[in-house]
Amino acid sequence: GDMMVVPESQNRIAVMGAVRNPGTFNLVENMKLVDAVALAGGTTDRAAVTQVTIVRVEGGKPKPITANLERALRGTDISQNLALQAGDVIFVPEKGFSMGQIAQWLNLANLSRILFGALF
Repeated sequence: GDMMVVPESQNRIAVMGAVRNPGTFNLVENMKLVDAVALAGGTTDRAAVTQVTIVRVEGGKPKPITANLERALRGTDISQNLALQAGDVIFVPEKGFSMGQIAQWLNLANLSRILFGALF
């Protein structure tokens, strides 16, 4: 049972899952996916770096966006290095994860609506 960490204020993002130092971080201008993962200490050996999910709340509903972090890190496909927005929650799954786990995790992301409060 990992705790769901949700950024408290609108200028923060959260990085969860298979990273060395999961938590919330200040969003700086032009911050991208690779920057956020670096702030969280980088991915662990067990990270499924091709299936990173960014959960962004739009219209009060969590919307998952999948990105290939491996390509973003290598620079082979910079379109995968997505620009972040305030309140984004980045989830790095472990290898062997199932979509069911992501669905369960997204369910928890509904909490972000309540916890973000006036942001949305």
